[in-house]
Amino acid sequence: MRIALLHYAAPPIVGGVEKIIAAHAGIFRRGGHEVRIIARQGDADILLEGGASYGKLKSVLADAEMVLVHNLLTMPFDMELTATLWQLAADDPRKRWIAWIHDLAA
Repeated sequence: MRIALLHYAAPPIVGGVEKIIAAHAGIFRRGGHEVRIIARQGDADILLEGGASYGKLKSVLADAEMVLVHNLLTMPFDMELTATLWQLAADDPRKRWIAWIHDLAA
């Protein structure tokens, strides 16, 4: 399966979520899955620089069969990216979208 892991940051940025992303990537890769880490900063496979446009993200996620989104759907730190991801999920319901929640802004 082709899996995309998304978060604000990726290792080697130090943080609890970044540790979990690295662990998830390792577990999935050992299971034979193709994994790409996508983030705004860190050593991500794909760095999201500039605006998080719908077209750009749709292209980046086009071949992903599952998108595991860490916090981006529940936290207010990049509302443009959050809104874009919600729209992409609504427009592509056949893709597996998972909201992994470490923190919640209620």
